[in-house]
Amino acid sequence: MVKILIKIFNTNLDKTDLRGSKLIDVEIINSTFNGAVYNSDIIFPKHFNPSEYGMVKEFDSMIQSYDELIQYSKNAYEFSKSFYSKK
Repeated sequence: MVKILIKIFNTNLDKTDLRGSKLIDVEIINSTFNGAVYNSDIIFPKHFNPSEYGMVKEFDSMIQSYDELIQYSKNAYEFSKSFYSKK
């Protein structure tokens, strides 16, 4: 049986949606995955630790997006308060 090996070399995969990917026979060389989202369906190569590459699990990504939305809402509220208090 011949294994096909795919190499990911010098590739920026930051903030990529990798949910459900099958990376079992992939060799990763000098590539970045900061903020890339994965889920429990993904298959990683042996000894691959996604957190070492800055990847975030799907649920963690949703929490981060929710926190950003809350902060955006707070900022918009404070801006509107300051805008209308000047009148």
